[in-house]
Amino acid sequence: MGASFESSEFMMARRFKQGGHARRFAQALFMAILVLIPISGLLRIDLASASITIFDFQIWFSDIFIISGLMILIIGLLTTINSLYGSLFCGWLCPQNSISEFANTLTRKLLGRRADMLDLTGKKMQVATQKRSLLNYLLLATGLILPTLFIALIPLLYFYPLEIITASLGFGDASLASASFYSLYAISFSLLLLDITAIRHSICKHFCAYRVWQNAFKNSSTLRIRFDSTRSDHCNGCNYCADSCIVDIDPRSTGGFDGCIGCGECITACGNLHARSKKLSGPALLSYASNNDSYGARLRLALKPLITTGVGLLLLTGGFMNYQSSEFSVSREVADHGNSYRISIAHKLYRPAVIRLDVQGLTPDSFQLDQSEVHFNSVGRNELMLHLSPHLKAGLHRFKVIATSSDGWSGSFSLTHLVSGG
Repeated sequence: MGASFESSEFMMARRFKQGGHARRFAQALFMAILVLIPISGLLRIDLASASITIFDFQIWFSDIFIISGLMILIIGLLTTINSLYGSLFCGWLCPQNSISEFANTLTRKLLGRRADMLDLTGKKMQVATQKRSLLNYLLLATGLILPTLFIALIPLLYFYPLEIITASLGFGDASLASASFYSLYAISFSLLLLDITAIRHSICKHFCAYRVWQNAFKNSSTLRIRFDSTRSDHCNGCNYCADSCIVDIDPRSTGGFDGCIGCGECITACGNLHARSKKLSGPALLSYASNNDSYGARLRLALKPLITTGVGLLLLTGGFMNYQSSEFSVSREVADHGNSYRISIAHKLYRPAVIRLDVQGLTPDSFQLDQSEVHFNSVGRNELMLHLSPHLKAGLHRFKVIATSSDGWSGSFSLTHLVSGG
């Protein structure tokens, strides 16, 4: 009778549609955000100038408050999420998990539920007998390669403007195409194809640095999946929770260091089984829980990470408030008997600007600028020469080169020019 009950409950559970619509929406939304961040200009890496672009601002490593503020802000946010929600980021938002879930679902649908592509235990892939057909293998290959072609473009959005990517793919002005794009795209595609076809959740369970960091700070107060042992007699041993686990662990016996990513599929599975069963009562035996079940208690645990996040935000804000939209320097040229100075100007905003140059401390007939105005259509660098008259009187001549931009920036560079006597 017990065996019959177990079999019928298991078959009924298998027919239940798993929940998690909110999680699917969160995964899709986060992937969309990852695409929109570079497209909107919020954050991008400029390979040509080895700088970071935030909206219209080109951020150099010398913009220390912005760089350090951004790093502290990201660390603070990740720590806050871990303090409040444990590993839920991995199960609900991480794109690696989203890609792995898609690949596993497709593989198991076409080749069977035990067709794991990579198993570190040494087990070979077990393809269901009725699924062994050339058509299924071709469908699987197509179903994995086509999405990879598109997903591989997402990392490149952080390195190339959208118009360069579309042009390089043959959908825009051919003159904007970049030769380096094809090399980086080939690398991105190859790594992602290896990931989506073979590695998948092995990264989450064995190689993910963020998971190692999470486990290092994991304690009894961390939100996790908990099995209600007081109602263990309600567990029929159908293993539906373990069967639904996307990282192939038994959620009833998670420990301090485990592969659980907090997706909650086991909770949904057990809850569905209890809701539909006439012989089982009460809620699911699995739930999100911690030793500090009140949200206020967990919020107090996240106080330090929240303060860290606030510090990062303050540094970032202060950095932008004191942001220098242009930089310039003046250096003496050895040639021309040292009577010439090279003025180097860098414009750091992705918008047009006109920078006007002037010299104070010298009479107009004692110097000559190659040009008094420098025009920029976007970010860029320019150089021009300042020539001093060879007829300056012997002695020290102190003067100042002043640069004023149409966007409100101004800067000055003080110099001392020595003219030898005789």
